[in-house]
Amino acid sequence: MKAGCLLCELTPLALQVGSIYSNYYASDAGSNLLDQLPFFVVVERLECEKARLVQERLTFQQDLQRYKGIIASVNQQLTVRNGWEVAQDRECRSQLRVCHSEG
Repeated sequence: MKAGCLLCELTPLALQVGSIYSNYYASDAGSNLLDQLPFFVVVERLECEKARLVQERLTFQQDLQRYKGIIASVNQQLTVRNGWEVAQDRECRSQLRVCHSEG
């Protein structure tokens, strides 16, 4: 054993590798055994996933713009309605003043 050699100092326990289940690295046969997939198979799966996520993002952005338009329309309608109500309130108050001044 060489002094300072890291590989010589590792115990079998230190060499154990933990794994995380992932659809990108899962067995095509459906078994729970850890298969080594070819690099290009993994790349293809990741590219498909990326394309799906890009499409999902575009759909979300379109929906968001549509909802922003609806909200702007509702806000405009509320502004018009509030302006109308204020005008009606002023008209009623002026009519009340006229009635009180005549009475």
